[in-house]
Amino acid sequence: LDCDDVFNHSSSSLIKQKSILTKEDIYKKKAGQSQSLQKLITLTGLKEVKEKFFALKDRVCVSKEQGEDLSTKQYNVMFTGNPGTGKTTVARIY
Repeated sequence: LDCDDVFNHSSSSLIKQKSILTKEDIYKKKAGQSQSLQKLITLTGLKEVKEKFFALKDRVCVSKEQGEDLSTKQYNVMFTGNPGTGKTTVARIY
C-alpha cells in the first residue's frame, strides 16, 4: 500500500479480501515499495517496534496528504534497551 492506500483501506477491508490474514500479511501490504519496512518485517519479534514504524509511516503519509513540507518535520527515533535486543539492527534499517 502506498500513502493513498492508507486512507482507502482499513485493516478490516484487507481481512475481507482473504479468509485469513496475519498481522505479518497486513504489514507486508502496508510496507509497499519501502525496502526498509520490508526488511523490518522480516525480523523476528519486535512487534512494538514494527507498530511504531508503521505509525511513523502513516504520520509521514498524512503530512504529505496535507501538503506539509517534510523537511521542516523531525522524525527522530531513540533506541533503548538491553544488549542483544536488535537496537543496532533496527537503527541500520532506519
